[in-house]
Amino acid sequence: MTILMVVGVAAKIASIAAKTATFALKARAMAMVGFGLLNAMFNPLDGVPTLLHGGVKYLGKSVLAVGKAGINTLETATFKLRQLTGIQSYDLIKAADRMDIGQGIWRANDAAGESVMLLAIRQNDNWYALNRMGQPWRQRLENFAFTRVFTPSRLQKLMPAKYTRQIIQKSLPHSITKTNNAINVLNDPGLIDESNHVLRMLLGDDSINARNAYLEHLKSVNNDLVNTSASHFIIDTSNGSHAIASLNPGYYKAWKGAEKAEASNRQFIRLYKKNFDTHFKNENFNPAVIADDIIHELFHGKPDTFDVTYALDPQRYQKGYQNLNMVQLLNLGKGRHPIPADIIAKAKDLNTSDRFIKALNLTPSELGSGYFNKAQSIINADSYAISTSLLSQLATDKQGFLHNIVIMKAAVDRSGKYGIGPDVLIQLNRI
Repeated sequence: MTILMVVGVAAKIASIAAKTATFALKARAMAMVGFGLLNAMFNPLDGVPTLLHGGVKYLGKSVLAVGKAGINTLETATFKLRQLTGIQSYDLIKAADRMDIGQGIWRANDAAGESVMLLAIRQNDNWYALNRMGQPWRQRLENFAFTRVFTPSRLQKLMPAKYTRQIIQKSLPHSITKTNNAINVLNDPGLIDESNHVLRMLLGDDSINARNAYLEHLKSVNNDLVNTSASHFIIDTSNGSHAIASLNPGYYKAWKGAEKAEASNRQFIRLYKKNFDTHFKNENFNPAVIADDIIHELFHGKPDTFDVTYALDPQRYQKGYQNLNMVQLLNLGKGRHPIPADIIAKAKDLNTSDRFIKALNLTPSELGSGYFNKAQSIINADSYAISTSLLSQLATDKQGFLHNIVIMKAAVDRSGKYGIGPDVLIQLNRI
């Protein structure tokens, strides 16, 4: 039995070889930090060349022993190897997202029948070891037998909760930066005209009162972000939801009311791991996209907003930026977003206890027309989250911001008194 071994090791892993006296101890020390397990895996070709000579057989047996322990040791192995090397899980996912990377069996010339299963990259009909950045490594692989193309989905299925937390930890600083940028833009008298476009189209109101209310919400969210870490997220591995994440209002209030020491252990945002990891992969591993998702959830916190509607995913994924379809948010901002039939039915129930329905407080005019009033934008989390992302873009990429404003404004003007449709595509989160 062999197990999957991702090829590639950071230079720091060589320190094990340098500090350990005998070859047997070198090999055993490496095996103990998770040799052969995803993201704690590395290639004997990469950084420790002595492993190729006389020791492959021993290492092969060590790999087999670790493999029999099963996937339950993955998180420990991942953590230990990251301590030693700083390897990032998403680098391995990125590397796998290529058709020229294959899974196969490699057998060293002097391995006496021992083999390992690994990933390699093909160039000019030759196979090479793959380092953790998805690049060919050193000499071509002899005795490599290709078995199949390796896809990211297979790797993601095995990725531990620590992988998801790592994404969050990398994205949180982007969330803080974005909210800081948006606050500065809203306070800048020289950018009033530009920011008013966002307030008017996405929040339905560019008045001073609307600006100040949004500012207060942003400050609350920014304060929460500064005090949030990856440990505050519940990693849900079930398949029972189509959502990416959800903030629990009760858990959030408990977190806010807890003493500092206790608050550090309070979890209040649930991440649906399969959906979240897939979303991150689809958006080409862009932490700025996840930053917007985190901001969205925290607008459910102290601002106590709801999910009336969302910006849509047009499923046009591009490296370097995110595509978003703004049609629903723009229709909500101009009072032309249709009210779903189930919400109308619930709103007509005078005895309803539904928090969302009570917050909407639909007027007779809304119920009669079948459209949300544009004022409902101010209780919609995604209207705030995307507004924040756009205002941050104004601070960092004014040309990109103005391009997006032209696209949205043209769609609004063209629609007149009717709804906008079908697509209004903008580009955010350029990296």
